[in-house]
Amino acid sequence: MIGRGCWVKWPPPWAKKVDIIGFMAPLADGRDAIRLVVDKPAAAKEAFAAGGWETSEEDIVQVVLADKPGALGTAASKLGAVGINIDYAYSGSAKGVGTIAAF
Repeated sequence: MIGRGCWVKWPPPWAKKVDIIGFMAPLADGRDAIRLVVDKPAAAKEAFAAGGWETSEEDIVQVVLADKPGALGTAASKLGAVGINIDYAYSGSAKGVGTIAAF
């Protein structure tokens, strides 16, 4: 399936200096969405609102995993044991060698 797209000048003139740590672009409630993990949530929210984009915030948990089989399963079991559900996940490389950051 090929999705529709558009070209966006980046950074837009209203953007602040915000580092994107993780992102995903799911279909949510029948609408396209972009989920971002950023270093400065307030500045990001202000910048997107100024561009006319709808925003919301949610609490997240960051877990740094070893890059080996079973690491995600072990972490998920520990989170579940303390009542934390995984509704969605992001992943990316962490700053250390041999580790993966999951949000």
